[in-house]
Amino acid sequence: TSTRRWPGPRGAHSRIALRIGEPVAAPSELEHFLTARWGMHNTFFGRSLYLPNTHPRWPLHRADLIECDEDLVAAAGLPQPKGEPVSVLYSPGVPVRFGPPARLGGIPTP
Repeated sequence: TSTRRWPGPRGAHSRIALRIGEPVAAPSELEHFLTARWGMHNTFFGRSLYLPNTHPRWPLHRADLIECDEDLVAAAGLPQPKGEPVSVLYSPGVPVRFGPPARLGGIPTP
């Protein structure tokens, strides 16, 4: 469950329920590309910032989507996805270390 607080629209939300399946022994290049994130983009006092991060590879599991009730995609100004998801993956998480923020325009590459 996730609720958007700021910036608006306040109350935009996501409620997702999954059935976690078997671990993914060897993620495909596409699965790794779609799940590996080496930085966070955010705004701080009206300025866009990039925070690089480091972490081990996500342990991934196959999953079945049980329920998806969300309006975050529309709140971000994007069209709603059509049809069922092509893939559903789950990760129990990894430890992440964030580096110092950098102003956008000079985004470092991992």
